[in-house]
Amino acid sequence: MRQVRFVAVLAATVLLLSAWPSTLAKPPSVTSLFPAGGKRGSTVEVTAADAPEPWPSEAWTSHAGIKFDPIKDKKGAFKTTITADTPVGPHLVRFFNADGSSQPRIFFVGLADETAEMEPNDKLDDAQFLENTPVVVNGRLGKNGDVDAFSFRANKGDWIVAQCHAYSIDSPIDAFLHLHDENGSKVAFAPDTQNLDPLLAWQAPKAGTYTLTFAGLIFPFNSTARFHGSAHTVYRMTISTGPFARNTNPIGVMRGTKTPIHLVGWGFEKQRTTQSTVVNTSTSSQTAWVGGRGLAAPVPV
Repeated sequence: MRQVRFVAVLAATVLLLSAWPSTLAKPPSVTSLFPAGGKRGSTVEVTAADAPEPWPSEAWTSHAGIKFDPIKDKKGAFKTTITADTPVGPHLVRFFNADGSSQPRIFFVGLADETAEMEPNDKLDDAQFLENTPVVVNGRLGKNGDVDAFSFRANKGDWIVAQCHAYSIDSPIDAFLHLHDENGSKVAFAPDTQNLDPLLAWQAPKAGTYTLTFAGLIFPFNSTARFHGSAHTVYRMTISTGPFARNTNPIGVMRGTKTPIHLVGWGFEKQRTTQSTVVNTSTSSQTAWVGGRGLAAPVPV
């Protein structure tokens, strides 16, 4: 009799434990944001992949100048406001409910106007034409084998610079860029830089329409030898034919100080390779992102 009772209790316990996970609510799990950033002083609609539950969800950001307000009748979508005084560079976003918060996602605040990638643009002949530069393209490699192409005008002597953020905003790719001239000939190529994201810089020998193509391999790598794409493979690409900063001199400053620096890069006026600006860091920051007159993208100090 005692053994029968023990078996019954054990069976009830197993049933209870098997049902337990389904009764627990879970903290949000957001795998990507699209777009993964916006221009300072603008309002953009951002979609969180794997929309937080329950909806509408709340969001925390690492800077008070960035506010995510859920659009109640559009699950996963947020009206995102970026104040004009928000520091440029990467910021963190977390989504939370009563049971916890998501892993942080990167939201990048930039300087240039922004646009969205438009399909079809898989081939040179179908490249999306960009009327003006500098511009930030918010895109997604949406399927395996996907290639995104963008064309634009450049004058003789212009420095064509393309900077991509993909791996650095948690997209699972090792990306690269190719630049083609009007005849379709490949004139420049850019693989990794300081991380797996490419940076291309090339001076145009003549005026014309040039085309950038962007693709990537899955990372971490596996045996699949093809271009990777998925709903979570988002990127931000800054394309410029004007001044573009690559480094600063000095490369570091003291926290909590206001320090004059020189921006070093391509395309500055009168053939100069530097531009002066001032970086004003807080006492708590480890990295300050700064811009300058007419620059396409900020640079870290």
